[in-house]
Amino acid sequence: MTDERTQRLVHSRHYCTDRLVEVKGEIARFQDESHALKAKLEIAANEAALSLIRRRRRFLGRRLEELKAERAALASELEASTHELNAPLAMPEPTAMHQ
Repeated sequence: MTDERTQRLVHSRHYCTDRLVEVKGEIARFQDESHALKAKLEIAANEAALSLIRRRRRFLGRRLEELKAERAALASELEASTHELNAPLAMPEPTAMHQ
């Protein structure tokens, strides 16, 4: 059982670490795109183009919030699994013997 627990925790740590890198990359790309669209928004004159830019920025804003929430959850899970791996196994309490 200990081996299964350790495997599960190690797997969790690896997944969280890998996914955190991916999420951070996605956040950076979406932030860059949002900044670029903001610059276009300031110079766009066509109302249809303005509408598309605003809609895309709203989507990016929502997606950024989702990614930030995922990043926080992953960081929390990574911390918990690391803590559990570093903590000594709790030994069961000896049962009291009745006389």
